[in-house]
Amino acid sequence: RNATRSREWLLVTEPPKDPDQGFVPQPGDPVVYFHQGHLDQLMEFPETRAEQLPWEEYPDMKPVEMCEVERVTYQVPSANEDDSHAVFAVLSLRRLSDRSGNADRPAPEAGPS
Repeated sequence: RNATRSREWLLVTEPPKDPDQGFVPQPGDPVVYFHQGHLDQLMEFPETRAEQLPWEEYPDMKPVEMCEVERVTYQVPSANEDDSHAVFAVLSLRRLSDRSGNADRPAPEAGPS
């Protein structure tokens, strides 16, 4: 895959008509967190594993959680890596169920998107 094309998603500011074009939710956006999807992502890209995974910090976490994006950061390959290395968007989420008083802290980073 062409490295330039594979990074075009970084410029997208609105949800695309074609889901294959990609979109990175922005802070304040509601999202649905899928535990299994996060596990699948970690199997494909083990180098993206956070120090503490959401289900380790929140043992009451359900397989599907409604969340809000708190922060978006990017993992970019270092200068000595070739263009085939992926750029990842890392979303920090807050579980919406935590707003009701279950916890007043954000969920840990949910990994690449």
